[in-house]
Amino acid sequence: MKTSFVISAVNKKSQASIAGMIIIFLVSFLVFCICAIDVGYAVTARYKAQKTTETIALYMASYLNSLQDGEKNTESLNTVKENFENLYSDYKISGNYKFEITEIDVKTDAQYPVKIKITTETSIPAMFLRYAGIGVIKIFQTSYAAAYSAPLKEINSDENSYTYKSDEILTDKKGDDILIVYNKDYLVFAGLKINGGTENEEIYWTDMGIYGNDENKKRYTIENSSSSYDARCISKEETKYDFSADPNKTIGLIQYIKIIKTESCSSGIIPENPDETTGTDDAAEIKPVVTALNSVKIINRKTFLE
Repeated sequence: MKTSFVISAVNKKSQASIAGMIIIFLVSFLVFCICAIDVGYAVTARYKAQKTTETIALYMASYLNSLQDGEKNTESLNTVKENFENLYSDYKISGNYKFEITEIDVKTDAQYPVKIKITTETSIPAMFLRYAGIGVIKIFQTSYAAAYSAPLKEINSDENSYTYKSDEILTDKKGDDILIVYNKDYLVFAGLKINGGTENEEIYWTDMGIYGNDENKKRYTIENSSSSYDARCISKEETKYDFSADPNKTIGLIQYIKIIKTESCSSGIIPENPDETTGTDDAAEIKPVVTALNSVKIINRKTFLE
């Protein structure tokens, strides 16, 4: 009888110990899960903050590069900085409690007319760690960007036209986007391959002459045996094109430029046989030079400091 009582007492102590261990395990596991949720949330927010910082750096580099040389400084970015801070501090839009651009540094060199460093501080709400006294998680990110000009590569030409391609898709940015230097009258079209840019995919073209700063550009009717359509004819030797001049935003993305020769902006016809042309301009033709202005890209810290 005594032995049975001892065994019963030991079993009760073992059960109590096991129950205590299970409770400790469950509490520890619950705390771990809570921390894991907040850590996962912070990792996602960090990635989002990095992309936001990169976007701001690219925009600011483009914005500064569109200004005059004496204006390419941090003071010119005060309004832009305030607008971005207000936008990304809106919890309904960004999910942030607070977003602040804490540092802006601007440099220039022979290769890049503008190089910029942006440091941001993003404050996000903790989901469960707030019950442990950690209500806000702060994330710091730094990005570097540069503005530059890049010539487009000629990929095709014939008696009547030249075709150029950019290594990257060009987008509408602050200020002028394309510069064309050509000493003949011409039509110019912007093109893009819509479905991934496969080799045999058709390029969709749209008139780009309407966005040039040639005040004397004229409406020009292209005629051939099967159809006719209107475009703008350019006669200015150095012409800049600003995509934002398009009220319908139909030319926001391009990768190809096609230049079509004309005899003059008043003739209205591109002959199908170039040997039949009878132009009066005897100046020697110089091959067009097409340059993407105000292109921007992310750079590393070493490039920024050079």
